[in-house]
Amino acid sequence: MLIKTLAGFFLSVLLLFLSGCQGIDSIRLRNHSSGKAAQTLDFPSSYTGILPCASCSGTRYTLNLWPDKAFFLRMTYLDKEVSIYDIGQWRIDGEILTLMGGKDESQMFTISDADTLRKLDTEGKEIQSKLNYDLTRSKHFEPLEPQLPIRGMYSYMADAGQIQECLTGWRLFVAQAGDNAALEAAYSNAQREPGEPLLVDLKGKITFQPKIGGEGTQPTLIVEHFNRIWPGETCGPNDSTALY
Repeated sequence: MLIKTLAGFFLSVLLLFLSGCQGIDSIRLRNHSSGKAAQTLDFPSSYTGILPCASCSGTRYTLNLWPDKAFFLRMTYLDKEVSIYDIGQWRIDGEILTLMGGKDESQMFTISDADTLRKLDTEGKEIQSKLNYDLTRSKHFEPLEPQLPIRGMYSYMADAGQIQECLTGWRLFVAQAGDNAALEAAYSNAQREPGEPLLVDLKGKITFQPKIGGEGTQPTLIVEHFNRIWPGETCGPNDSTALY
């Protein structure tokens, strides 16, 4: 009995480790969505469209929907050629897709069909206009590489850093590049025990880089500027257990 118990324990640990090492290729095979509207969508998927803008000629939206309910969004203001990114988690209620990211207000869309998302106003109501408010699904999934402020639980063990990003819950490998040295130094001074997760605040870029010693890619964070470490703090009540 003891041998069977130990065997089960080590098998569970092994499966957890392997799931934490998955990248974009394994995500492609998963679909944790539910509900009638969700079943019409295919994951992962990219949606694009040029929507009206109050102070410019238009805003080009590019939206990634991942099967683990994470999203990446890029909004490019055409006249200024300035791009703003947002990341977070999506939710489907009936026919309504809601993007809950780092902005003060969530963005909502009606799921017209598997290939069309129509943007709603801030109250989730249809926008009465002849202008285009539709995002159309791309034939091929094109993952974005968001460049934005990042908050997450950082840890360092076995000569490698990882961070669990607060908004998506993704666990990202941290590249040995950019301002990573400053992050490692601050963590080394603040940690109370090896491998202790600590909340960090930084500016970075999420990329997909080849797996070390394996096939496919893995989500990776490049630290562009380290800001601060917050010992004793966490992401808050919305902490996710996603393993990507």
